[in-house]
Amino acid sequence: MIMNKKIFLLLSVLVGLPTYALAGLGGTVDSFKNDSTPATVLRHVVLTTSNSTTNNYSTQQMHDDAGNLITEYVTTNGVVFALTWRGLFKPDLHQLLGNYFKTYLDVEGGSSGRQTQVVDQDSVVVVSEGRLRNFHGKAYIPALVPNGFSLDDLK
Repeated sequence: MIMNKKIFLLLSVLVGLPTYALAGLGGTVDSFKNDSTPATVLRHVVLTTSNSTTNNYSTQQMHDDAGNLITEYVTTNGVVFALTWRGLFKPDLHQLLGNYFKTYLDVEGGSSGRQTQVVDQDSVVVVSEGRLRNFHGKAYIPALVPNGFSLDDLK
């Protein structure tokens, strides 16, 4: 009986954890659409979204629950090839980088105390800069960047 109460308590806590309405780097926009249910919107992330199509990619902008502006750059196939962020606090990079977060940690070594963190690999590039109340960064997958896209546009 005590075990059942512990399991119930654990499940109750897990259900209350936030889920984010972002497609991680390399993920598809479908995961964004699937996560954007009204319950998720009210509980967690998406305050505003906007889509703009330019040539061979589109962008989606949203605010996370910490007030960061996050922009997803999406291929015509619906894959997130790049992300940028700007805000008062460092965003949840585990969520933003998705499957690339482990590469980020392995290369960066978890040294979150530095003001600038750079990971420049063939598989992923991440630049995270700033200090409290002024964080910004970008991440992209070089192999997925569309032809004609300028990395200078990642702002």
